[in-house]
Amino acid sequence: MKKPALFHRFIKRLFDLLLSLTGIVLISPIFILVLLLQWCTTPGTAFFRQERIGKDGKPFHIIKFRTMELDAESEGPQLVNIQNSSRFTRFGQFLRKHHLDELPQLWNVLIGDMSFVGYRPKTKDMRCFLPLGLVSPLKPPFIMVTPTLWIKCCVV
Repeated sequence: MKKPALFHRFIKRLFDLLLSLTGIVLISPIFILVLLLQWCTTPGTAFFRQERIGKDGKPFHIIKFRTMELDAESEGPQLVNIQNSSRFTRFGQFLRKHHLDELPQLWNVLIGDMSFVGYRPKTKDMRCFLPLGLVSPLKPPFIMVTPTLWIKCCVV
């Protein structure tokens, strides 16, 4: 696959920097409110960090507001989202429903781990099975759902 020209990468990074910095400044009152409510309603840390695989297979830690109990992944990560799971905190359900748990990812965009435009970083445990074998977790899978709802996985 052809790499984007230096100018396009510069513009994309500038776009990410300006939007994430503006977003952090504008939404900082919501950040503070969520932090205070999180500390009042649930014990433990307000943030959840998880290792993800970024560009060129480089691992980084994604930051989110914690929506589950502290030991929710003690038996390993759950790769399927189950509605009304007992692992969610009450306030965490609200955060997930309104996508407020994703707000700290603006920091990941600001420091260059993520981008507003691009694929969603996968966990190391997320694997895509193909008839001929397993796709490497270091190469992010591209998942395409066709009209017949067959899922095709390809390494890009």
